[in-house]
Amino acid sequence: MATVEITLDVQKPQECIEKVEGRQGDTATVIRVTVLNNGDAYDFDGKYLEFAMVRPKGDAKVEWIHLKEAVVQEGSTNVWNCTLPEAATAYDGLAKLCYFVVRSKTDESFRDSTQRFMVKLDASATAEVHVGYYSDQVDKLIREAI
Repeated sequence: MATVEITLDVQKPQECIEKVEGRQGDTATVIRVTVLNNGDAYDFDGKYLEFAMVRPKGDAKVEWIHLKEAVVQEGSTNVWNCTLPEAATAYDGLAKLCYFVVRSKTDESFRDSTQRFMVKLDASATAEVHVGYYSDQVDKLIREAI
C-alpha cells in the first residue's frame, strides 16, 4: 500500500500543483491530505470531506469520480485519508482535475473546495491491452534499415 501525503488549501493558491503518482489498477493507493484554510488548519466541526476527480477513460473520454465513504478523517483533525478505488485507477494517464470538497452535515447547499491536484497513473503490465493489426514485416524492415 502506497500512502502519498499532500497539503491543500481551500483558498486555492496555485504556486505549486501537487501530483500523486501510481500505477493503473492499484486499489491500495491512499492519499493522506492535510486541508488548510489560508495556511491554517481547516475547522471540520460539523463538516466532512469528499473526493472529486475527472479521469481519462481512453478514446478521448473522461469520467467523473465522486467519493464520500472512501474519505476518512483522522480523529478530529484536518487530516483525511482517501483510498482510491478501482474506478479511479482503471485507466492510465494524467487526471489534471482532482480536488476535495468540504460538505456540511446539516446544510446540504454548503460547499467549499480545495485547490486542484493531479493524479498520474502509469500503465500496468497486467492491464487489459487492445492490440491492433501487426505485421512482422515491419520488424524485418527496421532490422534491414539498421
